[in-house]
Amino acid sequence: MSDASNVHYTMSMDFTNEQLDRFWSKVEVTGFCWNWVGGKYVAGYGRFTANGAGFRAHRVSYVALVGPIPEGLVIDHLCRNVACVNPDHLEPVTVRVNTLRGRSPQIAAELFTKEFCKWGHAMPEFIPGRRRRACGPCHAQRQAKYRKKKMQDPEFRAKKVEAQREYRKRKRNG
Repeated sequence: MSDASNVHYTMSMDFTNEQLDRFWSKVEVTGFCWNWVGGKYVAGYGRFTANGAGFRAHRVSYVALVGPIPEGLVIDHLCRNVACVNPDHLEPVTVRVNTLRGRSPQIAAELFTKEFCKWGHAMPEFIPGRRRRACGPCHAQRQAKYRKKKMQDPEFRAKKVEAQREYRKRKRNG
């Protein structure tokens, strides 16, 4: 189960007692899992909103009951139930381990061991913290095609030219 929403990794998870009471009121404890019954993200992960930001419920539960999530790690659901917030079912692991344990471990394993893209370019090494591996030349080609298309839009082009003028002006004025 991928826990790939990097926005939440850097947000402070300091909650008031009232916020934590509200959090626990949205948890249904069953014989095995502690299911999140509040709002959910599209993929089924629990969503807890506090301090004007959204947090994944399993991460809030882990931090509240176990402690900080070690840097560079994500939380894996050992029970495979993404709505579960039971800390006994949550384990900090690397993105790679989390992906390989996920719903499609064979596909993930093939992607991690792939040496060449479908056009024959060498694939880069897997970089921890990155959500995927991408072929550099293919990515550059897609970006160039996108930029070319965007530059044909007169409104976008005018904004881009203005931004470049502002940048040069700031650079000269130091």
